Amino acid sequence: VTGDRGAALMGATRRSVAGILPEVVWERPFKAYNLPGEDGIAIAEAWCSLYDAAVHGEAPEYGAHSARKDIEVLMAVRESAGKDGLRLNLPLPAMTDHEKEIHSAFQTYYGVDLLDLTHRHSAQRGSFPPRLRELLY
Repeated sequence: VTGDRGAALMGATRRSVAGILPEVVWERPFKAYNLPGEDGIAIAEAWCSLYDAAVHGEAPEYGAHSARKDIEVLMAVRESAGKDGLRLNLPLPAMTDHEKEIHSAFQTYYGVDLLDLTHRHSAQRGSFPPRLRELLY
């Protein structure tokens, strides 16, 4: 559920019943907590999954493989949008022009390519410049 209805579900609504047969009921997880924004439940689920992974040795529900697939879809969507809806197939065979633009902007601002980052670079500037933020989000 998205838009105003999605915001309502994330806010005060703790239980939602769809008026169809068979009846579908959604119980809001973490209903004891006032989670902010439309992503509040997803963020809480991610933190719980990370906790279970660290403390109980369980595999995270959303791990690196899922994140990589999501980023590939995002890059394909951005590439397609930048090329008037060009149809792209997944997996992508190579780095897209959009990705190359991200790498170039990152290199210009930080002085290092994204693929060459190490833990030493984490102490550098903490926020993205406007153009890089625009490309990434």
